[in-house]
Amino acid sequence: MVPVDVGNSLAVKPAVEELPTNSFAAEYSEPAECEWSCFLRRHGRVPMIQDEKKPWQYRGWLLYYRLLLEEHPAICGRWDYWCRTMTAGRLLDEPIPQMGFSESADRAVFKAIEQWVRLIDRHCSGWAAVDKLLDWFLWSFGHSREAPQLPEQLNESLYQQVNVGPMLVAPHDYIGEWIAMQKGNWNPNAFYPTPHSVVECMVRVTMQEEDDARAKTVMDPCVGSGRMLMHASNYSLRLYGSDIDPTLVKLTYVNGALYVPWILRPFPDRFFGALGQNSQAMGAEPARRA
Repeated sequence: MVPVDVGNSLAVKPAVEELPTNSFAAEYSEPAECEWSCFLRRHGRVPMIQDEKKPWQYRGWLLYYRLLLEEHPAICGRWDYWCRTMTAGRLLDEPIPQMGFSESADRAVFKAIEQWVRLIDRHCSGWAAVDKLLDWFLWSFGHSREAPQLPEQLNESLYQQVNVGPMLVAPHDYIGEWIAMQKGNWNPNAFYPTPHSVVECMVRVTMQEEDDARAKTVMDPCVGSGRMLMHASNYSLRLYGSDIDPTLVKLTYVNGALYVPWILRPFPDRFFGALGQNSQAMGAEPARRA
């Protein structure tokens, strides 16, 4: 059994120190100490802006708030499911919490994403600004081991402005869709993901006949923003992918933190035992289109 404090899932760390920039998979070892959790236990509150060490300087600070959002009645309890499975050290005798990804997105979220990118664009422009925003998210969700190099004023602005709540109430590949809507510097590789409705149809045709597909391995060789894996997550707990564009792989991890925890922090292979014999390669959108 992997020891996990359900109230401190930030403590669980990958046993593999370095992962390839264009693929993802991980196992887990003993929990490491979490500075955010230590501060919370010591002071009875979370870090605040007026503290000497600022909240955004703590690795994984945003994951704490992501976990709190599970209490919202409109938000699917995926992280709760992940925590309880890790605590049990085996697959639970219950189905995966189902998440419906909307074809039509909340337009206000797109406006917010553009505001966040524009803030960073003043520091590093074009596609680099999008990449840096994803780095900021991955540090904030506890995936990256090093904080992105951003001015403190910019970090504070992002800390105050970024709100992931609307993304969770109406699930959608928001950042991927926003990139596809751009022209020029913010989408230099002409990335256009497959529509959610098409992806959902492909996944249902491939997976729906399975009695229990939780241990079925799904591999997307052109993962893009992770949209295929997002939809497959309603069936499978073993999701993998790769892409030629490392920035898009980062985006898949961010979508994992928002919607599919077992993308960001995969379950150990030992959880699946004899159930994990089958695998399925999923067709996906190309990362780049001429």
